[in-house]
Amino acid sequence: MSWDAVLATPFGPFGIAVDAQGRVRRAAFLPETRPRADVPRRARAAARAVEAYLADPATPALAAVPLVPAPGPFAARLYLRSALAAAGGLDPW
Repeated sequence: MSWDAVLATPFGPFGIAVDAQGRVRRAAFLPETRPRADVPRRARAAARAVEAYLADPATPALAAVPLVPAPGPFAARLYLRSALAAAGGLDPW
């Protein structure tokens, strides 16, 4: 997984991956990863929101961060079946 932003937090490195529109598609605490100084423009709003939250948890900054919509249960099953079929482990239909 490629991380667009890796922030130093009191809890350890925190990675943020965004899509081309800057919507967060994944975020996680990372083991032994160095913070990135070169955060791309598309990830800066999400990185600033996390930093604002860490400075003041009462801030509403995180609420304004756009997220990639998660697939519903049907779409998730369809993606799984497609991935298994591509790997030769399942007849997709």
